[in-house]
Amino acid sequence: MALLVICKNCHEEFSIKASAETRPELERKIGEYFQRQCPHCLAEREYHVNDVSQRFGKNFKMAVYGGILVLTLGITLFAYVQGWWTTAGLIIGGILALIAGPAMNKGEGTFNRYRIRRSRQEV
Repeated sequence: MALLVICKNCHEEFSIKASAETRPELERKIGEYFQRQCPHCLAEREYHVNDVSQRFGKNFKMAVYGGILVLTLGITLFAYVQGWWTTAGLIIGGILALIAGPAMNKGEGTFNRYRIRRSRQEV
């Protein structure tokens, strides 16, 4: 999962080099307030852990759906060789894809909904 911040200067989104499953864990690793330099405009600003959002990377989602596609084709091919009804593999693959989508977004939503109380006022 990628941890992203929106630059306060140019409003472009960029990732931070940290890994955490929850916001309190992120706070323990990098602190409540932290400095980061935007790779787009090179402005260095202070951010709060609540300014960070979490998203699955495109590569991860492509890998999951690619794995489901390979599994679906494998099941369909196996069923065809065995002389069974071949659309069963496609139905199973579709069900897996429907289950995988919301499951991947659940972790994002949990991280992004939980907020840390700020210890000082924003200026």
